[in-house]
Amino acid sequence: NRSIFGHAPTNTYPCKAVGPTEDCGDRWISIDVTTDEEWQALVEVMGRPVWAMNPEYATREGRLAEHDEIDACIREWTADRDDYELFHQLQQAGVPAAPVLEVSRVYDDAHVQHRDLFQPQTLYDDVGTYRFATPFYRMPATPITVRQPPVAFGEHNDYVYRELLGLSDEEYQAYVDGGHVTMDFDPSVP
Repeated sequence: NRSIFGHAPTNTYPCKAVGPTEDCGDRWISIDVTTDEEWQALVEVMGRPVWAMNPEYATREGRLAEHDEIDACIREWTADRDDYELFHQLQQAGVPAAPVLEVSRVYDDAHVQHRDLFQPQTLYDDVGTYRFATPFYRMPATPITVRQPPVAFGEHNDYVYRELLGLSDEEYQAYVDGGHVTMDFDPSVP
């Protein structure tokens, strides 16, 4: 995949597109075989293809020397397979693998949902409710949640100008009256 798809990361292979047409979206899977045992497991999942029985592929060094040829064969094998089905087959066989997910699919990923990675947070009345990412780690004694929405435009103006910068009420109001301090976004300002 490095020589043909120049932009694809190493060990990442295209999978079957889903939907009514083939251009509905790219699907990719990352497969990371680093040991002889993982290689043998991959070969078994692939159905022991003739090309994989090459004696030069029996060792890690031999596989590294023929990396591009092996990549082309694996790419051909993954091309008509579903990324999630293949991911589960490979993981069950002991081959490190994972689907490459675009953001829209991350929300629906079973592992992400199980870890409650995205939590709903209601923003301001005119914005609605969205899911925000929490840290990926968990601390049982001190659960982590989204405690407050992100800061609104200009929300802390009073605090910054009056308390931190020490402006008097009159000075602050002069900045507001002059249009230098506002709670409204002006799209004409570059």
